[in-house]
Amino acid sequence: MKMYEKLYWMKGQYDYQIIKSDIHYYLRLNIMLGSIFAVDEGGSLILKLENGKIVTLNDLKYSNTDIDSDSKKFGGSDAMGINLYLAINAEDLKAISNSKIVKIRLYSTDSYVDIDVNPNRSLMFLESAKHILQH
Repeated sequence: MKMYEKLYWMKGQYDYQIIKSDIHYYLRLNIMLGSIFAVDEGGSLILKLENGKIVTLNDLKYSNTDIDSDSKKFGGSDAMGINLYLAINAEDLKAISNSKIVKIRLYSTDSYVDIDVNPNRSLMFLESAKHILQH
C-alpha cells in the first residue's frame, strides 16, 4: 500500500511518501530549502508534535542536495533539494496520526535547520498517516 501527498512548507517546499511494506513503514521526504547540505546515513530528522511528543527518524542512507532528479519537480526550480529515506515504526506513525507536526529539525553533517510547519499542511500529513495505518 502506498500513500502519496504533496505539500508545501511556508519556508520552502517538500513532498513526501509514506510507504507500507509488509510490517515496515518508510517515509520518503523530498525537501527543497535552497542551500547546500548533506545528511549522514543515520542522520536525524526530529518531528515535534502539537501534544509535545518528539519523534526521531533516521536517514537510511547518506543524502546530499542537488538540483537534479526530484528537486526539479518543484515547478522546474533550480533550487537545491534533498531526498531522505527514513524508517518509521508503527508506534511513531501512530503518534503522528494523533497529533499535528508543529516543527521539524533536520540535522545536516555540520549543523541543523528548523522548519515551522503550517497547521493546515500538518493536518494533511496526519490524515495520510491515519490512512496508511488503516490499510
